[in-house]
Amino acid sequence: MKIHESYGKKDLVKIINENNIDIDIKLSKKKLINELEKLNEIPEILFNENINKNISIKEKNDIILKSKMIISFCNNGCDYNRSFFDNKQQVLEALESISKYGDISSVRRATRLINESFGLSLECEISEDIKIFLDTKKQIKKLSTPSLQVKWGTFKVDF
Repeated sequence: MKIHESYGKKDLVKIINENNIDIDIKLSKKKLINELEKLNEIPEILFNENINKNISIKEKNDIILKSKMIISFCNNGCDYNRSFFDNKQQVLEALESISKYGDISSVRRATRLINESFGLSLECEISEDIKIFLDTKKQIKKLSTPSLQVKWGTFKVDF
């Protein structure tokens, strides 16, 4: 059988690492596929369509545009006269249509701003890899924030 074309290089490398397959991951996507197809034991998941399939560039640009419209609406004080929206329902519909693409940072920001502006608790869907990355990023930021350290004892200062 043939490996489904919906898998990108990142996906292939992740599957290779998870299954401890001895293939050089620095190869190109095409060469990785050739090496995987030469193996006797190919993981069955590779024959089916990728569930985490990335969206096309055009779709991503449309999603980012909607996110920017929502962000602009919130930054303008939720003024319908200075936005592309006529009422609250249109804003929420636009947010609902992009909320399943939480891996895109502007979608997360638009969701956060709408929650703050309207007092809601909406959430966007975020994949596990991005959740782990964001948690790590948050921990790094927390550890690198300057804080006051108090030390007790006798200190000698010479001038």
